[in-house]
Amino acid sequence: MSPCPPEEPIMRVAACGTVMIYHPMLPNRPPFLRFSAFACKPSGGALGGVPLGFVLDICYVVAGNREGELHLKTQTQERVAGKESDLDGLVTPGKYVFVVVQDEGRFDYEYDLCPCFAAWTPPVIIPERWRGGNTTYKAQLVTGTTEVSYQVKFEDKACIVTGAVSGRQSSHVIPKSEVDWVDSHFDILQMYGGEAPDRELNSALNEVSLRADLSGQGLEQALFFFVPYAKSIITLFVEEKAPDLASQYHWRQAHFPTRIRRGYLFARFAWNAFKLWGSDLEKAMQSIEDVKSRRGLKRKHFDTEGGPKKGEKDDGGSGSGGDGRPGGSGSGGGNRGDGGRGSGGGSRGGGGPGSSGRGGRMRGIGKEEKVQGADDTEAAGGLNTDDEALLALYELVDAAVSKRACLTVDDVQAGRYAGFSKIKRLALQYRRAHPQISAVGGPCMESDDDASEGEM
Repeated sequence: MSPCPPEEPIMRVAACGTVMIYHPMLPNRPPFLRFSAFACKPSGGALGGVPLGFVLDICYVVAGNREGELHLKTQTQERVAGKESDLDGLVTPGKYVFVVVQDEGRFDYEYDLCPCFAAWTPPVIIPERWRGGNTTYKAQLVTGTTEVSYQVKFEDKACIVTGAVSGRQSSHVIPKSEVDWVDSHFDILQMYGGEAPDRELNSALNEVSLRADLSGQGLEQALFFFVPYAKSIITLFVEEKAPDLASQYHWRQAHFPTRIRRGYLFARFAWNAFKLWGSDLEKAMQSIEDVKSRRGLKRKHFDTEGGPKKGEKDDGGSGSGGDGRPGGSGSGGGNRGDGGRGSGGGSRGGGGPGSSGRGGRMRGIGKEEKVQGADDTEAAGGLNTDDEALLALYELVDAAVSKRACLTVDDVQAGRYAGFSKIKRLALQYRRAHPQISAVGGPCMESDDDASEGEM
């Protein structure tokens, strides 16, 4: 009897294009999110794209749990879709801009980005399509053992994606390395309904059964996502790192156990997003802060007569924005010139320099002159309110890094290490004190604000 012939190599699928998401303030910088679009057959025909719900949910997470909509990255800024659109529809490969929509319907083009999972706070109410999970789960006790992994394998019967019985592992939904994060947000997580898993995360309420190659080398490396689609949970690949797995399991319905509350699955969704794009998000966040800072300086330039531009006062009091909107009184104005932010004024004009000190210098003809009543601290290279907020975020991430026994690959790629926030502070102080030096983000950098105002 002859042996069976060897198996043919597994087919590898190639992406049909890339969905790129840009920030409104950084139209000429790289996108902060990139999704590889694979061919799929959700309705019987071969299509190429990424589910709209997935794209909007990722943007929602990295924008600090703020809803928004997609616009085409063109001069006309056509609106593509928002939360009222068919979330099971496909976003085809191309360039898009994510714009945050405020409660009153106004657009926010200056929103900040969250760079990492440690800095992300889970929402009290998760998006509706993520809700669910059994609220009355009772464990099916296994005689003779209390081992959680065995309990999970017993209840799931097989890998929830492939149906394989052998070669399975018990995989955590919220990674077991995020115990500190869970402890910090446990009050919110408990509001997602059902029984809460223990704070150590080793529980059948936080673990599922996956084939080994889809567990440690798959889910833990964010090679794919579990996402809701058409009232089911499917596996979605948006990276080309595992084309063989994508050819077999992309857009595959998973038998996701109801004992896992969807709030925990949403947290895993966010964790995977930061795992994949954390480095790009951190770079984009820094670029946004640089653009905001340069806009604050430009808004205070003198005109050719040497006096303040229209709408600005040189006595440190309240002025009106260049577009006729009232500025903030003494605190620099808000992001629309109404005093809401108190961080030196926004892109629509602002008040005179105040406690934030952002407008501490105004540029005259060929030289800079101190404005009467300006904040000397920032004029000498001090930090403003936005800077301190950014550094506070770095310190939060730094604390999470310091608690880990060793650096992860993501830490190395993003330049994070124990104590890195102190270096960030020194670098930012130097940049503020020497704005003309190109090596620390001076005028030689791309003028994002001018570009964004022209394109957006």
